Amino acid sequence: MSQYGYSPETSYMGRFNEGGARRARKASVFGPRFSEASLSTVRLDPKEIDLIAKWLNNPKNFLVVIGSPGAGKTYLCAAIFDWMMDKTNSIRYWNERQLLRALRDGIDSGHGDYLKDLKLKSDDEFFILDDIGSSGAPSEWRKEVLFDLLDMRYESMLPSVFTSNLTRAELGNDYGKRFASRLCARENTIIELHDATDLRSVDLNERK
Repeated sequence: MSQYGYSPETSYMGRFNEGGARRARKASVFGPRFSEASLSTVRLDPKEIDLIAKWLNNPKNFLVVIGSPGAGKTYLCAAIFDWMMDKTNSIRYWNERQLLRALRDGIDSGHGDYLKDLKLKSDDEFFILDDIGSSGAPSEWRKEVLFDLLDMRYESMLPSVFTSNLTRAELGNDYGKRFASRLCARENTIIELHDATDLRSVDLNERK
């Protein structure tokens, strides 16, 4: 991997300049819809913005954003990615479906232990996992994968961002109490957006 390269798992290494190349990088990771994402355009309440800003100024443990679909969680991930690109040596973004698909592809290809593959896909200095729970009711394998991922990031004490459409109670019911306990531990910063407006239904002119 070159200094400015990125893998199919949307890992970004090294520093990056402002301008069109920066927007192109975000588009390559999140898609063109999110190429302009930045913290200055995130639509959240001032209190929530303040909590996120405090965490980003001293990122440690987890930033966890849980809320209903359309609340702007993926946009926030793209904005955080934009903010962190020139502040960390390596950053990686996944959504849950991408990660699980990549791990299954590795298993099907006979690449060996999926735990080793999971570690390689999540050992960056800064890590974002978006849309936990988006793949439907979790199988035992999926529960194991996501707990192992959470545990790796927890034990490494590297800053991580996790988002989900599920409530705290639903996370506990679907993924187990150990998973929910670590994800929503007291030392983490938790943002809950369950009553947020569905931004996908808001007229573009109203977003400005």
